[in-house]
Amino acid sequence: MEDAEAARESGNALFKAQSYAEASQKYVDAMALLQKIDAAAVSEAARQESLHKCRLNRAACLMKLQGYAAARRECEAVLRDDEAHAKAHFRLGQAAEALGELAEAQRSLTTAIRLSPQLREPREALDALKARLKARPNLDNTMQDLRIVEERALRALHHADLPRARQQMELLLKDARQHKEAHWEARALLALALLC
Repeated sequence: MEDAEAARESGNALFKAQSYAEASQKYVDAMALLQKIDAAAVSEAARQESLHKCRLNRAACLMKLQGYAAARRECEAVLRDDEAHAKAHFRLGQAAEALGELAEAQRSLTTAIRLSPQLREPREALDALKARLKARPNLDNTMQDLRIVEERALRALHHADLPRARQQMELLLKDARQHKEAHWEARALLALALLC
């Protein structure tokens, strides 16, 4: 347990130093150590709490690295163990918003606020999301359109239709730039680079 806590603390220091990839690896190391702990050595509740901290800290690292889907999986793992974990709902809301799943983001942030009203961050994130939706009423439709275009590109790639996949990714890039959606622009650029 001491080694796992030391690895987690090392991850925290790396996160503060903005070394997100290295911090993420330290959290993975800590989780691996926690999985090996004998049940007789430490209480299950203490092990679980430390594991949840590592997962949520790793989710924060992954979001800084634009690994939103992986961050979401870490949050969902915590929520499978403890559905009333406010911080997990908060981080899940952040990841969902970054992925363009705005309704899910609102639900998760609202749940985090309901579970822990004293937390300031979920309330601020929900207010910012509502302001974003108010400023761009069609934002949810835009996100759905971007997902559909990406899905078409992936389907074309699956069928080895490289020209069609490239055409769809170029369309995705154009739409992402038009709507100033940096996450989707990065996804399209990465896919185009892989296609080339």
